[in-house]
Amino acid sequence: MQIDHPFDGLSHTLVPASGPINSKYLFVGESPGFEEDQAVPPRPFIGKSGQEFDRLYLPMALLRRREVRVTNVLPFHPINNRNPTVDEIKFFNHFLQDDIAASKPEFIIPMGYFATRYFLGDVDLGNTHGMLHRNKRYPNVAIIPTYHPAAGLHNTDTQALIAYDFQQIRLALEGKLPERPVDQFP
Repeated sequence: MQIDHPFDGLSHTLVPASGPINSKYLFVGESPGFEEDQAVPPRPFIGKSGQEFDRLYLPMALLRRREVRVTNVLPFHPINNRNPTVDEIKFFNHFLQDDIAASKPEFIIPMGYFATRYFLGDVDLGNTHGMLHRNKRYPNVAIIPTYHPAAGLHNTDTQALIAYDFQQIRLALEGKLPERPVDQFP
């Protein structure tokens, strides 16, 4: 579906969420890549990082692609794979919020820097990944940030961190991952 918007350098092809609407697991990336934008129909996480997600990382969490819902903070491809802007994310926020409201996930797994900051605020991914978080905006949802599978394609050292994160997801699904303690005196 083509959608008109006021942003330069951003595709007009909406890449909607995929996977079962009633899934307990919502994986949220940053934005679709070129492959996702050009697919017929457009679908998130079908490029190289999506293949790694399906083949390597989801099995570490004892999950399969057909069991999870996958989307992006920004549902449009930034040309040249640039980072999404704050204005773009705010403008298109309703797509993600509508999907969360419709699917009512028990677990939200933000993948990467932008998705993690969307759900947890001004945090450092290095200090929050692989931990179970809660927040006031989604009080009944476990939020477990991970490094993005694409990061492992660009830096092989990051693959170990991604594997760790998905093993932590498995522990959370089994009820064996404690919540990250909330600092009473931030």
